[in-house]
Amino acid sequence: MTLVEVLIAAFIIGILCAIAFPLMVQVRKSGNRAACISNLEQIGKGLILYRIDQDGAESGSPLEMGLPPHLGPIPGVRGVHCQGEDSDGHSPTYYITWPGMSDSSEEVRRWAQMTSREGSNTILVFDPFHQDSLPKSRIWGTWTVLGLKADSSVVTKTRRGFPMGQSWWK
Repeated sequence: MTLVEVLIAAFIIGILCAIAFPLMVQVRKSGNRAACISNLEQIGKGLILYRIDQDGAESGSPLEMGLPPHLGPIPGVRGVHCQGEDSDGHSPTYYITWPGMSDSSEEVRRWAQMTSREGSNTILVFDPFHQDSLPKSRIWGTWTVLGLKADSSVVTKTRRGFPMGQSWWK
């Protein structure tokens, strides 16, 4: 084998690698997204079972709906994490939308009104970490977000601005 043949073979292998690498990255992102959809569906099923056990209503305050209180991270316990990456390269957690134990009664009242209007379309948990690249601005960037509805179905929505409230999902 001559030097020219070796160089041609190396060149062809390099071109094939250059073509295959972006495809592998895209397959990995697609797999991570599928894993997060599955995680959200499992969280939804768990919330439904918890709500049934707590005799939760279809709408109302988080307590009336039978939603578990969220008290923040528990030291030493690793929760369910998203498969995507945040801007710091860490594995992010999912966002819970219902008011917590430390939120005001006004916040709980607004939540109850909103769940009365939205019913099973109320978003309980969402995952904003499946972008081609994370937007530089939370306000002006366009976000593609996975949301878990109260009926445990998962929706995908793309819209400008970070989903800070239920109105973002309309």
